[in-house]
Amino acid sequence: MKLPLILTGVGLAQLKSPKFLGLDHLNLGSKEEVYLVSNTITVTKSRAIILSSGTLNTINGLTDGSILILQAQSVTIADNTGNLRLVSNFQMDTRFDTLTLLRDRNVWIELARSNNQ
Repeated sequence: MKLPLILTGVGLAQLKSPKFLGLDHLNLGSKEEVYLVSNTITVTKSRAIILSSGTLNTINGLTDGSILILQAQSVTIADNTGNLRLVSNFQMDTRFDTLTLLRDRNVWIELARSNNQ
C-alpha cells in the first residue's frame, strides 16, 4: 500500500535541500525504445524514445502520478487528442527534443518541453 508523504514542521529551506529525503541525485534509469502503433505508444519506464515517425495521440502504461520523459525524432505529439493534454502540438524533430508529462487519471499532462537543435 502506498501512503502519501505528509510533511509537518518542515521549513522551505529543508525542502529545497536535495538531501531532505536522503537523496543526493535523481536517476530515472535507462530509457526504453518504443514504436508508434496506430498513433499510440505503450511505456513501462519513466524514460522512452520513440523510434518511429508519425503522430502520437495516446500513451498507455505506467500509473497515476508517474512522470514520463519522451524523446523522439520526426514525431508530432498532438494536443487534446487521445489522452494527451499539452500547451499545443509539439513537433519533435531531433533526438534531443524532450517532452515531460505527468499522468493523472489516465490523462498525460504536459509539465515541460525542450526543443533542442
